[in-house]
Amino acid sequence: MRSLKTLLKELGHSGRIIDILKVDTDAPMGGGFEDMLMQEMLDTDLHQCVRQFVLEIHIPGPIAEPKWLNRCRRVYRQMSHLSNLGYKTFNMTDNVRYLQNIHHNPSLTAENGVRPYLIYSH
Repeated sequence: MRSLKTLLKELGHSGRIIDILKVDTDAPMGGGFEDMLMQEMLDTDLHQCVRQFVLEIHIPGPIAEPKWLNRCRRVYRQMSHLSNLGYKTFNMTDNVRYLQNIHHNPSLTAENGVRPYLIYSH
């Protein structure tokens, strides 16, 4: 897996302002890599080059499992840090299609399971 910094360099975007960074980081075993990307943005100051940051946060459950609870806490800390740097959540929607598919139940709703889709603006 390549880092965001590497991808920006390969695409010739190093040092440029990026108006919108849309990220889809699904992982084959559940969850995603959003926390790794947000941490890279924070650690390398890449957040200074990104005006809007769009991502889908994957938190499979149950959240009572330590690995998912720790992931929730880590993502919350990172989102709080981005907020302190000036990013604001301006849209959040629920996406339960995954749950509908694995349970073969199209009637599942956000009350049954939530996977937020966040858009940050700086």
